[in-house]
Parts: sequence; structure tokens; C-alpha cells
Amino acid sequence: MSLLQRADVRPPVLRKETAPAPGLGGDVVVCGLLLSDRLALDGIKAAMAQPLPGETEEQAARRAGSAIVFETLARTVVIAGDQQPVFDAAGWNLHGASHPDDVLSLYRVARRLSGYEEAATEKN
Repeated sequence: MSLLQRADVRPPVLRKETAPAPGLGGDVVVCGLLLSDRLALDGIKAAMAQPLPGETEEQAARRAGSAIVFETLARTVVIAGDQQPVFDAAGWNLHGASHPDDVLSLYRVARRLSGYEEAATEKN
């Protein structure tokens, strides 16, 4: 390998994509997760995976996994014009009550843009 020169280093770019959200009435911008958000989500999931009183480990894992969907969308789905989040996690949970296909579709896009599917493919 050769040593990099400043001119060889390209500035980092966050992956983004426009995705349909019919339940919202149009398209939104979905961004990949920043590393800080990815690490925060890992911490949230680990903390939430601790069983509550009367809850099995499996139930706790499912609860934590569900919460991560909403937390991920709160960090990755923005309005094109102002680049501000569409909803917080609670808003995505509420939106999902009426529009589960929106939530699941946007979550798949966010995971792909964040490299989760690529990482899973590389492991297999």
C-alpha cells in the first residue's frame, strides 16, 4: 500500500435515498446512520433487552427489537426541505399503528443504507 496524499482523500458522504411513504402522503429522505447513532442504538437495545419483572429473555429481546425500529426511523427519516426528522420514536410507533407497511419499508431502507445488510452478507 502507498501512503495517501491529501488530494487522494475524498470527503465522507452519508448515504441517502428518497423513499415512498404513502401513509404520510409523499416521499421522504432516508439517510444511513451515523456511527454515533449506530452506537447509541446498540446501547439502547442492550439496555432494553434486560427482562422486566415477569418477562422472559425472549420477550425482552422482541420488545427491544421493536423499539429499535422506531428509534432508527427517528434518526434516519427526514423531510427533504429542512432535513429535520419526520417523527420521534413515539411518533413512528403511532404512525405504525395505522401504516405498518410505511414503517417496515422505511426501516428496511434505513438498514440497507446503514450497511446492515452488507455486513450480514459478508458474514455468510
